[in-house]
Amino acid sequence: MLAQYLFRAKYESLIHDEIRTLTKHSTYSINATLEEAPKMFNCLTFMSWFFQIFHLTVEPLCEIAENGKEVELKDATIGDLIFTAGKRGYYMSLHGQIGHVGIVTPHNTIIHATRRKNVNGVIEESLEEFLIHHGPFRTARRLIE
Repeated sequence: MLAQYLFRAKYESLIHDEIRTLTKHSTYSINATLEEAPKMFNCLTFMSWFFQIFHLTVEPLCEIAENGKEVELKDATIGDLIFTAGKRGYYMSLHGQIGHVGIVTPHNTIIHATRRKNVNGVIEESLEEFLIHHGPFRTARRLIE
């Protein structure tokens, strides 16, 4: 819980403003690499970049979807990753096809990188909107205890 507290404090003091800036100045590319961040992202490179801000190295997200600590969607909290099928699945998991990922914020919203009508880049939206556009839900995983 201490790690989540520290994560929340750092997010609220530092990152939230940066995320707000990203929502205006980043673009989405399916082929984005981590070297192109923070100007260009896809959902996977955004998650890797985001956790680097906290000096956390994460294993490949496909492994997190299988090996991270599973939490119920209703219990997801700040820093938890929400995996969905996305528009096109990129790999098969024990939970079905996974093609998109977002992270829960302290405001019970989801931040993620996406491209859809009138949206191109990093956005923050409600869990409901996230699932409407990128569902169905596959699994929620906790990296920060």
